[in-house]
Amino acid sequence: MTKLKEFLIEQLSKSHIFEMAQSRSEFIRHVSGGLAYQITENWCLIRYAIISSKNEQLLNHWKTELKTHIFNVTRINIKLDKTRLLNYIFIKQEELTNKDRVYFLISNKWQDEGLEIEDKYTEQVVDDFVNYGVYELVDIIAKGSRNEIIEYVSKGI
Repeated sequence: MTKLKEFLIEQLSKSHIFEMAQSRSEFIRHVSGGLAYQITENWCLIRYAIISSKNEQLLNHWKTELKTHIFNVTRINIKLDKTRLLNYIFIKQEELTNKDRVYFLISNKWQDEGLEIEDKYTEQVVDDFVNYGVYELVDIIAKGSRNEIIEYVSKGI
């Protein structure tokens, strides 16, 4: 009986039931370490496809990727105010509100994807992201329900 009890305790301790919330620094490192950039890249790819009417065949793929990255952030268990932390990551660090940095980030992504991109649309995408997209993303990631996130991405940014 004791061995069974010990076995069950060991198995339960490995499950997500006892998973602890991440610390502030772990959350920032986890999200800043790639997810924030992936979210930015996919948001911009979707926006580009919509305003340019190009690469529409990839639009659903990029929407699926964006939803996945957003859900990966929303699933992180944290006791602190997620809105404040996301504001810090996406806005206060200025990495994703600086037009030159966003342009550099998405240009590299688009090159990696082998996409032919026109600068006139790219500039509009960067302006849209920096002026309102980044703020919408923080809000929807921090406060949005699963259905609200799906609707936000599905409507086409």
